[in-house]
Amino acid sequence: MAELKSYEEFEKEFKEIEHKLTKVQQSRIDRILKILNQRVGEVSKYKKHAVKKELALMDLHMEEILIIERLSELDLIEGKPTNVVYQSYERACLHGGLTPMNQIAFSQFVIKYFEYTIKDKKIKGKKYRIFSKDIEEWWKK
Repeated sequence: MAELKSYEEFEKEFKEIEHKLTKVQQSRIDRILKILNQRVGEVSKYKKHAVKKELALMDLHMEEILIIERLSELDLIEGKPTNVVYQSYERACLHGGLTPMNQIAFSQFVIKYFEYTIKDKKIKGKKYRIFSKDIEEWWKK
């Protein structure tokens, strides 16, 4: 029959094993930290590139942003059909000597930078796509 170990022997053996386990655990932690730091570096580099790209795009379209902002201030976007808003934008661009974006790019631009959505609405039996700002949904973003 196997002889039972004393508490002191068990404690001594456990401390030796515990030390080895902590080295293994520390090694795992070090590897995980290295991987995480590398990933954070990659994400940071990507974010920096994305921010620079976004700023360059905004700089490129600064005049259009000002025109759309002016249309918004004059309340010519909210609740209006997308084609009517685009025609107003197009006239303002041509009046200012700018080449306007195409209608799809314009709608995407307004949605992205001015936080409008496009909703389908029937007016007198005819379907329209209108720009809308959902004030009650601001907290979802």
